Amino acid sequence: MPQNAILLGDFNMTPDSREYGLLTGLGRGASAFVDAWQSVGKELDAGHTFVYPPEQTDKSDKRIDYCFVCPELAGHVRKCWVDTMAQGSDHQPVWTELAD
Repeated sequence: MPQNAILLGDFNMTPDSREYGLLTGLGRGASAFVDAWQSVGKELDAGHTFVYPPEQTDKSDKRIDYCFVCPELAGHVRKCWVDTMAQGSDHQPVWTELAD
């Protein structure tokens, strides 16, 4: 793995899933990747990227799209947000801004 790495995309997992825990090392100490969303102080269960149509009242919206950064880049994440106005997919894009 390169010294610095960014991993992003549609992971189809929620922050409380086993896969998320394995990827981030949640609850086990050192992590391979840091969730950029969480690194800027946002709540793990906020920032839904998959929103169900209003008629599906039995379904809850989910955060399943992510930007993960290696621990060395975590301090460079300045902003992370979901573009709720974007159209063209059933998922909303996640934007992450890094600085020097």
